Amino acid sequence: MRLLDGFSAYLQTDGCASYSAVSIIQPGCWDHARRYFKDAQNAQPKAKKRKNNKPSKAGKVLSLINKLYIIEREIKEWSVDEKYQQRQEKSIPMLNQLKTIWKKANIKYLKIA
Repeated sequence: MRLLDGFSAYLQTDGCASYSAVSIIQPGCWDHARRYFKDAQNAQPKAKKRKNNKPSKAGKVLSLINKLYIIEREIKEWSVDEKYQQRQEKSIPMLNQLKTIWKKANIKYLKIA
């Protein structure tokens, strides 16, 4: 990975093992994280079988991730500064909610800084 010699920052990759030889921080992908929660939701009993009809934890997580996707679609054409501001105002509170859910569920492999 000579191409990345001296590079030290966040780099979103496809997860190829060769990137582990470089000093980078690999952020996760929401689509990949979302997939695990979708699988968990599909494995649960149907809503009408649930006594209180409350959404499952997986359902809550999926709802928050979908809201993050909506924000990103809305700000797609905005300037970098406008995107940053909108993410600070709208996305950070949702990310904090996700972090709380994950801490309560003791999920360690999905980290939010």
